[in-house]
Amino acid sequence: MWRKANDGTSATGGQGCKIRVPYRCNSWRCPACRTHEAHVAWTRIRDAFKPLDPRDCVLMVLTLDRLGTYSGVEQWENAQAAYRDLSKLSNELMKRLRKWMKASGMDPLGNQWVATVEAHRSGWPHVNVLLWSPDLARWLDDERKAKLDDGINEHDARFVSRELADLVTGAGWGLLSTAERANSADAAAGYIVKVAGKADQSIGELAKMSQLPTNAPFRFRRIRSGKGFLPAREKSATLTGTLVRRQNSNDGTRDVIPIHDIKQTEVIPIAEYCCQNEERIWYSELETAHRCASQVKRFGMAAIELPPVTYWFRFQRLPQGPPRKAMPNAPHDLSRPAALVSEQTRAA
Repeated sequence: MWRKANDGTSATGGQGCKIRVPYRCNSWRCPACRTHEAHVAWTRIRDAFKPLDPRDCVLMVLTLDRLGTYSGVEQWENAQAAYRDLSKLSNELMKRLRKWMKASGMDPLGNQWVATVEAHRSGWPHVNVLLWSPDLARWLDDERKAKLDDGINEHDARFVSRELADLVTGAGWGLLSTAERANSADAAAGYIVKVAGKADQSIGELAKMSQLPTNAPFRFRRIRSGKGFLPAREKSATLTGTLVRRQNSNDGTRDVIPIHDIKQTEVIPIAEYCCQNEERIWYSELETAHRCASQVKRFGMAAIELPPVTYWFRFQRLPQGPPRKAMPNAPHDLSRPAALVSEQTRAA
């Protein structure tokens, strides 16, 4: 990765500084990338709702009646089948919701909505939906006040009722779904993303990492939104780069090449430099690995690699047999193994 030429960041045109960055998949499934992706999702949702009045945001949690307790019909054989139907159920609910709002004299819901999929402990999915609708928010406020006046507690007042319950169940969702006015857009985004350290936890529910649907089908889209509502991922306009790959050639040599064709002539020398530098790093790692392997073979020592590839942990000699924990009084300098002394010799 390097700065683009003539971007005004340095006297040399900006291309003097080159940074080696490990490839990341940016997947919400990946243990190494999921934290960063949660923060990216939270930021995109926050920026999408920023121009809108936060008092008119509605948060819905849509659950499935997977055992047919209320509908009398067990619709899905397993969780995988339920994941495949989520898109159809969500589209049907949005269609019914817009039709009902229009018939009730409300402004129909536009594209100002975001939804994320999560998994219960059982592995079955549920969907968090954050949408912006002033009329629906006021309707939910009136419903909540009426329920509280009837003696229903605050928790149970969140469950869908009356016309909204008919819409939700008619679209295929369960009766234990909830709908309420969000305290703020940031709070709603924190709730659906659940980003640690965020003061407002409503947007966090959409991007949270504690209930990731890791058992979802391959290439499953966890975050969905109205068309054109979510902003694109932010990218630096001054940085560019190329993705290189290590490969073993048929003639036994090891090469590093770009994975795509480079068409800009001014970039070719920089890409060649990056490939040569990566080759030097690769051969240095192989040399370290071979040296460690030869030491293990020669002295019968246990080698520990921490972290992988780029840094080898110092190792010490252990007795023959299964590895065991290092001695509490082991010497700090383990570059040269100490001679083994039997108990009989030490006693003599």
